[in-house]
Amino acid sequence: MTETGPLPWGPVRALLAERRPGRLLLIAPKRPQPVEDWLESGAGTLTHLRPDEAHRRLPASGRHPVCIATDLLETLEPDTARGLIAGLRDLYAETLCLVVEVDRAAQRGWNERALLALGLRHLAGDGRHDLYVFDLYDYKHTPDWLNSRFWANPEMWDGPFPF
Repeated sequence: MTETGPLPWGPVRALLAERRPGRLLLIAPKRPQPVEDWLESGAGTLTHLRPDEAHRRLPASGRHPVCIATDLLETLEPDTARGLIAGLRDLYAETLCLVVEVDRAAQRGWNERALLALGLRHLAGDGRHDLYVFDLYDYKHTPDWLNSRFWANPEMWDGPFPF
């Protein structure tokens, strides 16, 4: 994964500046420049795992405020990548940033629909790379019908409660 152009690293850099995580989980073959800059700023501690070892070593790492993952779709078997993304999303990261090299991922059968099915949201792309995110705190917007205006109103029923 090369780091040319503002995408996907510009939005990743902005996310790190906004969130200021005390711990960061990186799953990538090497450290991208935004992570190097974050480390140099003394913002927190880094747990760095290679994609091929992440599924074995994650249980010891605990939940992190932010996880940045690269080269998962491009290098791992689809079932392994799918399981790893689900585990990161559900157990190990409050915010997951997945950087995807579009052409290499497509060669392995990945497309946007498959990533959306995993609960990820497309945040940015430049035609060559895409950035998908999952944020535990905003992944599901509360629908309008899920509020007290639409719940049963016992005061409007005829007569007392039957129980």
